[in-house]
Amino acid sequence: MPTGYIFVLSNPLYTEHVLVSASSKTPLERAAELYTDGLLYPFSVVSAKSVANIETKLVSLHKLMGKFGERPNPDKDFFKIHPELIDNLFDLVDGEKWVPPSEVSPETSWANLMEKVGTIMKSENPKANEFQLNKLKMKVASILKTRGGDIEPTLELVREATEIARREVAVVPV
Repeated sequence: MPTGYIFVLSNPLYTEHVLVSASSKTPLERAAELYTDGLLYPFSVVSAKSVANIETKLVSLHKLMGKFGERPNPDKDFFKIHPELIDNLFDLVDGEKWVPPSEVSPETSWANLMEKVGTIMKSENPKANEFQLNKLKMKVASILKTRGGDIEPTLELVREATEIARREVAVVPV
């Protein structure tokens, strides 16, 4: 798993412990997976970052948390550590702070979608006219936004939306 998320999860059943783990899934998706029939309460995200080289960073973070806190079971990712220390140690990890979708403004969400769509389209058409590409990118992003709100654009979705946009709007092919 070269890229993904490192996160700290808490659960009211484990008042003195936190789960420090990593996944290619978003922290909310992972927390939902961990909430099984055997647990009375769901996990909540305390802190999370999007990082590269998650395996290496997770091992480093586990070592630090083990030095400043207690790891009751070396086979589990749970730590007993002061909440302030968690924040300080987590700040040492390189990466972009993860923000839950509910806290992302519509403007930021749109800008992120436009950036991702633009990156995919530019990689598909490296010699494309910038003006035409930007015009098409806006239409493609609009189509994707109406389909699923905060959807993660993939190459296939962008290609499909591009074809729809080309049929709907008189855009010179790029």
